[in-house]
Amino acid sequence: MPIELPGRSHDMSSGLLRQRRNLLITSMTMLFMHFSQANINAASLVVLQVTFGRPEAVIYFLWLLQVYFLVRYYQYFRQEQDLKILDEFYEKLRTLTFQKIHRMKLNVYPNTEKYGGEYDFRNMKKVGLWAREVKCQVRVETTGIVEERTFNVDIRNFSVGAILAWLHVILNRSYITDYFLPFIVAFTAMWIKRDDLLSLIAARI
Repeated sequence: MPIELPGRSHDMSSGLLRQRRNLLITSMTMLFMHFSQANINAASLVVLQVTFGRPEAVIYFLWLLQVYFLVRYYQYFRQEQDLKILDEFYEKLRTLTFQKIHRMKLNVYPNTEKYGGEYDFRNMKKVGLWAREVKCQVRVETTGIVEERTFNVDIRNFSVGAILAWLHVILNRSYITDYFLPFIVAFTAMWIKRDDLLSLIAARI
């Protein structure tokens, strides 16, 4: 009996997937026409020979499709459920920085190794440009009661961890290729082909 694997938490909706496909098709067509230096004065479809009396109309039409599909993709993208990209980032950052923050806590509150804290950057209070207030658990020696205390950290000390956390999101998760690659390809194609459109517009003026 086949085993059904659980879907990803950020699987695309069918509508967004359809708009993604359309946008990539028009974008890749524009890129192919540019790099192949395609001549659109005439086209041969197997035995059918098609000649364009106004080849510039093909450029206008392709640009119209590109802008339309780009807007449609953006609209569907904005209506998607929360992708939780930041949650993924902060969870990885917490894993990478937990021990370092815990050592900082021991410098402030010695002999409290078995009492930790969340050390979650999302829950840290901003007390300065780079300073964050961290909550932790500390056992009071005089009473033996475990209380919540705070200490401050400089988030610049975790720059390497933040970079590694973002690399984890970019390389080990499909957020970029799924959702943002179509935007990158679309704007790249439009930038590369901008001269064709501008020259046609200038010729009409």
